[in-house]
Amino acid sequence: MTGISHTEADYEDLAGEAAVFRALPKREQLTPGAVHIGFGNFSRAFVLDFFSDIAETGRHDWGVVAVAPSDRQEFMINNLRRQNFMYTLIMRNGYEESKMVNALSDVLIAQRDPAAVIQIMADQKIKAVTATVTQQGYCVDAKGNLNLASTPALKSDIEAIKQGNLSQIKTMPGWVAAALLERFRKRLKPFALVSCDNLPQNGDLFRRVIKEVAKEIGEDFKRYVKDEVLFPNTVVDRIAPHQNYDRNSRHLFESFGIVDRCPVECEPYRRWLIEDIFPPKDKPPLDEVANVSFVPSIEPYAYRKLLLLNGSHLAIGIVSKMLQISNVKQATEDKDVRSFWLAFLHQAAYALEKTTNIPVSPFQKSVIERLDNPSMTDNVDRLLSSTSSKVRPRLLNKPAINKGLPSQASAFAVASWLHYMQGRDVSGNPYNLHEKDQHKLQRLGLTDPSSSGEKLLFFLAGQETAGPAAPGLKRFVENVIEEYKLILHAGLRKAIQTRFRRESRPVLGL
Repeated sequence: MTGISHTEADYEDLAGEAAVFRALPKREQLTPGAVHIGFGNFSRAFVLDFFSDIAETGRHDWGVVAVAPSDRQEFMINNLRRQNFMYTLIMRNGYEESKMVNALSDVLIAQRDPAAVIQIMADQKIKAVTATVTQQGYCVDAKGNLNLASTPALKSDIEAIKQGNLSQIKTMPGWVAAALLERFRKRLKPFALVSCDNLPQNGDLFRRVIKEVAKEIGEDFKRYVKDEVLFPNTVVDRIAPHQNYDRNSRHLFESFGIVDRCPVECEPYRRWLIEDIFPPKDKPPLDEVANVSFVPSIEPYAYRKLLLLNGSHLAIGIVSKMLQISNVKQATEDKDVRSFWLAFLHQAAYALEKTTNIPVSPFQKSVIERLDNPSMTDNVDRLLSSTSSKVRPRLLNKPAINKGLPSQASAFAVASWLHYMQGRDVSGNPYNLHEKDQHKLQRLGLTDPSSSGEKLLFFLAGQETAGPAAPGLKRFVENVIEEYKLILHAGLRKAIQTRFRRESRPVLGL
């Protein structure tokens, strides 16, 4: 079959028996209306997919200029440039759907030309700046606080902004603040700043950082940021595993004759929830796109995802690593891991249903379907970065703990984490912890959790020192220690079988 390059023609929808032509606008018809900082697999599978759908509605003023912070992805960027910045999104879950994404107008490498990044954001055509830069990109500590004294790169950026040396700015907050300052000086409306990072209250975090930088630059600019810049909180949800570009490129060519050097694989499921703080005339046209909702408060949705989906991933990753299971597909097919995971999921969902007013059961069911996806064979190691910062938000079933509802699976998950952090699997083989997890138990005083209940209580309460703790959390810590001892004496697999082999209610209402 003759190969069809993206630079030569748009192509048909690849899925289904009757392929349907999709008359997407050519890239040259789009004008940039958004900038995305942090150019990786997730941004291409999620953010650019939605903006491509905006173009399909006939809005051609929302093209996206992406910003890669460093030249680490230069090879992929060059390949994208050769195919006119269009690429294939391959969505799999035992079946396959594919679509062309063509919202991308250009990719800038900030390390090489930060001034160009700032200038494009300062252009009044840009209405929104989205970001996927992880917590590190916001220049904050583990608690989300900005300390300029311990952040020399950002401190240097502030001086460069004051002096107008745009080519010397090196951080994401520096680029954003410099661009906002340009618009402030020209008396232009600011762009909205939309964090797409998987962080609690991500918009509030973005606001704190940029306000702190603005304060260092000047009082008038600080008021401009405070009064006019929008920082909506968001929840983003789609699984994009580690990519095998060669395999997927060969598949597209051999099956459909499509030449694509950098397709992106992901699950079909996608959901974007955005805090509705926009004046009607300034709201991005995302509400015209499927699977986007503007909601009054993002908090209950964020916590639902954090506990049910991200918590499931972390709990599965921890026990799988110790049981020598290498990927999520193998883990969900292991009857013992599955019984523990479903118990964790059910108890978390049950507590949420009792304490929130948003739908829980449909989301719980979707989590099971998504993690059972035979095509998303996510490597377990990818789920285990910086686990010590994720235990409290993802494994603690706080609604259950606070209300006295069942939380044994949550206690077992935390106990398993304490064993995982010792760096040895069930056969005694050592494995490497993420750099931010190394020596963490020693620093917390938890090398022997069986006799460190008070310090474990401090850690789970998020306290640096002794302080009042809720009675429910004290009982929970006692349960964690009990589960830790069970795992220590019986072994992890036997402990799971002892606690969860009778789990039979995976989904609320079924």
